Amino acid sequence: MLHLIKGRALGQSDDVEMIDGTAIQHLQPTQTYTYLEIAQRQSDNLNDVKTKLKQKYESIVKAVWSTELTAKNKCTATNMLSVPAVAYTFGAVRWNTDEIQELDRTTRSVMTERRSLHPRASIQRTYMSRASGGRGLINMEEHYRYKNSS
Repeated sequence: MLHLIKGRALGQSDDVEMIDGTAIQHLQPTQTYTYLEIAQRQSDNLNDVKTKLKQKYESIVKAVWSTELTAKNKCTATNMLSVPAVAYTFGAVRWNTDEIQELDRTTRSVMTERRSLHPRASIQRTYMSRASGGRGLINMEEHYRYKNSS
């Protein structure tokens, strides 16, 4: 437990005892706890959180595109597994446009490495719906704008 008022940590007091006898301990100055894989501490650097999320996103994308699924199923799996791994933080972590575009580039580069996308293929077609003749991938930049506009 950590008490913050106007961004500053208050002095530690005694541990809080619950009705059932368990105790909630105060965090030490060097301790943190994570909520939705984001370190919850006033002094934590958000760049570390973003780096971890980018690594997780890239590892999921690489795992999906290295399987022997069909291209349609790989696109669906990417949309279902890797996009939500980062998208849930859009309200809590401030991303800039370059970082979001980097996630899209990561996806396309992994697809190119796995020979599922030609290096000179149309980027717009990659994000068009399958009904319109595209691949059906979610564009992270548009997804970010949509999440932050509402």
